[in-house]
Amino acid sequence: MDNAVYSAGYVVECSLKAVISHHSSVQDARQYGHDLAALQGQALQQLRALVPHAHLKLPASRTQGTVLEVGHPIRRYWASGQWTQQEVEAALKRASEIYRDTVVAMVLDGDLSRQELAV
Repeated sequence: MDNAVYSAGYVVECSLKAVISHHSSVQDARQYGHDLAALQGQALQQLRALVPHAHLKLPASRTQGTVLEVGHPIRRYWASGQWTQQEVEAALKRASEIYRDTVVAMVLDGDLSRQELAV
């Protein structure tokens, strides 16, 4: 279960970076490294200022209230058994929602091509 939370955190991270890269640059997205809090906060705030329509229904609080906001990415080194089944399910659901609201929405809208996904 712990690996599921770890992987879900990367789904959120990569989804946010896809939005930033599409509307700005890959370098702008990469400058945040694995800092999920900064990606949801500072990065999206800057993006909203530059491209108001780019937020794609993704407010900074999307991971709040889930274990996704705890220890990313160092949680991969934590001992097993950190999360309950309910916490894992909530994290996976939230990561799926974020992916759907960003990457899937951009693909369906024609804003993100197959080539861009391969970057």
